[in-house]
Order: sequence, then C-alpha cells, then structure tokens
Amino acid sequence: MIILVFSISEVVMRLLGYLPHQPVYTDIVSSPPDAIIYDSNYGLGLNPGTYDITINRGLRYHATHLPDSTRLTSHNAQNGKPEIFILGCSFAYGMGVDDEKTFASLIQGDFPEMNVRNLAAPAYSTVHSYLQLKSQLERGHIPAVVVLAYTSYQDARNQLSGLQQKYWRESLIRGNHPGLEDARMPYVVKKDTGLEIRYLPLTDFSAWWKLSRYSAVVDGLEHIWSNFMYGFTDKYTLTEEVIGKIKNLCEQHQIRLVIMPLDKSQSAEKLKTFCLNQGIDFLDACIDIQDPYYNLEPYDSHPNEAAHLFYAERLKGYLEQHIDKIQCGPVY
Repeated sequence: MIILVFSISEVVMRLLGYLPHQPVYTDIVSSPPDAIIYDSNYGLGLNPGTYDITINRGLRYHATHLPDSTRLTSHNAQNGKPEIFILGCSFAYGMGVDDEKTFASLIQGDFPEMNVRNLAAPAYSTVHSYLQLKSQLERGHIPAVVVLAYTSYQDARNQLSGLQQKYWRESLIRGNHPGLEDARMPYVVKKDTGLEIRYLPLTDFSAWWKLSRYSAVVDGLEHIWSNFMYGFTDKYTLTEEVIGKIKNLCEQHQIRLVIMPLDKSQSAEKLKTFCLNQGIDFLDACIDIQDPYYNLEPYDSHPNEAAHLFYAERLKGYLEQHIDKIQCGPVY
C-alpha cells in the first residue's frame, strides 16, 4: 500500500510539473588556480592576484584581486580622494565579466576624482556587506558613499536556511582544499534583543537527501521539512533588519547610503517601500536577469556586459545629481 501511494503521488507530482532535485554544479577553473579561496570570517574570499577564469568550460574572463581582497576598478587609485564602497554579491563583483567592464570599473572611469572600491564577492549576503563595512570603519577606512548592490538571492543567504546550505554544499565545496576546515559562513538569527550574527562551518552544511535526486515527492518533502525546521521565516524581513544595521553605521560616520537592487523581484519592490519609510536613498537598477540580453547564458546566468553598463548608467546619474555633497564627505 505504501509503495502504491508513493508511486501514484510521484506520477501526480510529475504531471503537475514537479521534478526531482536538479544538481547545480558550477565548474570554475582559474589560471593561476584558487582565484576564490576559503575564508574563516566570510566563508569565501578573493585571493590577491590576476587570473584568467573559465566558467563551465565556455565562458572566459579576467579578474584582478587586489591585496586588500577587493576587485580592481582602476590602476590609478590614489589616497586622499573621497571613496565609494560597492558592497554586494557576485552580481556586483562581476562574475563572468572582465575587470574593466564591471559597473564598479565603469563608475571609476566616470568619476576619476573619487576612488571606487569593489568589495563585493561571490556568494556574499547582506550580512557579509554589514560585516565588511563594520570592519572597514573599525580600521578607520571611512567612505563618502556606500552603495549596497542588493539581489533577491541575498535573502536566503542572510538566514542560511537548510536549502541554502545544501545548495552551497553542492555548488561551492570541492574536496579538502586549503582553508576549508576553518571556513565559516556568517548568517543572522532574530532574537528578542535584536539580530544575532552567527557562523556555520562550511563542513557542517547540510547535504541533499539522496533520494531527492530521483523522486519529485522526496524533493518536495525535503523543501517542506527544511522550511519547517527554520520556522517558515520570512527571509526578506531579515534583509530589512540587516540594512537597518548598515544604515546605523553610515549615520554614525556621516556616510551616504544608497540601496541599489540589481534584479527584479518582489523583495526589491518591498525594499523600495522600506527605504522610503526609513529615509534611505533607493536607486532602482533592476533588470530581468532571465532576459538573454542581460545574462551570460548558455554558460552562466550572471549579468553580462550590457547589464553592467545599465547598472553603471543608473549609478552615474545618481552620483552626478549628488556629487557636490559627496565630494564634501569623508576622505580615506
């Protein structure tokens, strides 16, 4: 009877369009190796050096990581200029796009009177952005502007739910590379006293149920169980609270904060209302990342050169409108 019920359920699930879990493997090879390394504070980090990187055996680009683990935006950066921090994930980092074609580099070219620092990195969340900014400020690196390049993917990463852990374990963890044992990913938990930042070792990430690759029923049950274990938390609300903490840091140091969403989503729409209510500058740079004009398919789904050009034009317009006030801001 159990086998019969399971078989019927499987057929019904398939007819409704549900499928077993589809593994997501990203084949990233760099020359020299290890462009992205494990990190004890952020899970992953940028390894200083200049790299030729190939994604899924077809997409090639070059990336330069500076000694401070940021991505190159200019060979002529000089101290004494007001700074713009770009914070975010792989979209803002420019996964799949050459150094000079990321929107951070394009902005640097448009505003040579300022230093643009691209602190974004693959797999980062809004929590990462908060921790990065906090670390920079504690070391006396105070920018004039912070641009938080938000994507809807960051909501799940902020919570680091079971499903997110399984996805990272499948797509990020490759063997026992140096630093893996010490690598930890930050996330937040909402407590009565506020947000609490915690760290989970990458080696402790949950793995997919084995049968989920073969059964739509098992895959569906796994999703339900994961959500149940994490309380069906609205992950987006964590994003709002983390941005609130970023806002407080910026206000304490008289830094202009700009929230710049990069992909169209319900979260981005909610964030627009949140920023309006909180008095935070909101710059709508959303694109439909499924549009082939803006992505790197068939090899990768990240934004392409056209998308980065669009992002740069949106940010350029904002900065030109506020440049006089920005130039009077803090100097690093």
